[in-house]
Amino acid sequence: MIPAGHVTAVPASRFARFDDLIFCPLDLPPPPVIDADSFVKWMQNDPLQTGTYPKQHYEKVVGRPYPWLMRVIRDDFNPLQEAYPDVYEYALSYPLKTVRNIIFLAQDGYQSVFTHTDSDGLVGLRFYLANKNSEGLHFHKGRERYDHFNTYQRDEHGQPRQPDLPRYFKTEEKVYATFPNGCRSFVLNSARAAHGVDANTCKLGDRIAVLVQGDVDMDRYEALVERSVERYGSHAIWFDSDHQIAESA
Repeated sequence: MIPAGHVTAVPASRFARFDDLIFCPLDLPPPPVIDADSFVKWMQNDPLQTGTYPKQHYEKVVGRPYPWLMRVIRDDFNPLQEAYPDVYEYALSYPLKTVRNIIFLAQDGYQSVFTHTDSDGLVGLRFYLANKNSEGLHFHKGRERYDHFNTYQRDEHGQPRQPDLPRYFKTEEKVYATFPNGCRSFVLNSARAAHGVDANTCKLGDRIAVLVQGDVDMDRYEALVERSVERYGSHAIWFDSDHQIAESA
């Protein structure tokens, strides 16, 4: 368990097989096809207003508009299961023992996504429901290896504060992700690297990312990633470029 609040970067201590893998497309079937406009309306019709805190936190700390429409499904998955059962079933196909959160992020039109890390750390399981603007996802490698980085920090008074990302990540260097044709499922690492997305040229609903979070089944996860690296090794990004060459050979 990572303590909340002041903890920023946790130095690397684990040596699991794929801890240094920053990004790789996943060898999975394509995600379900949805009507983007209808899906955006479903995201907006969120009685729990689950995107409110991250939006308020970011806008208070940074002073710029939050670049996403956000909806989080946790505990009660019925709203998603009833409205989009195929999306729910696809999320359940990921290598997790239990699913805790399914997070939907629709990037606003002509907005960039700020450099950040996600709470699932070393193993970030993702897919795009829509991705008309497929370019722009990029990574800033850590200045050293970390097992966790806390983007949502608070000061000694409990007030939100912006982390000093350039101190921990090579924000002067962008490494861009690339996707094979037709592939919209991927894994990313929010400990060894921070990530962001360049400004898009689409309207709301043209780019919808889905984060599937929970307790990772490491045997299934490693089998999936091994298969994915074997198939999509030319697209994989590693913390260590020598490692990348060796794994992709």
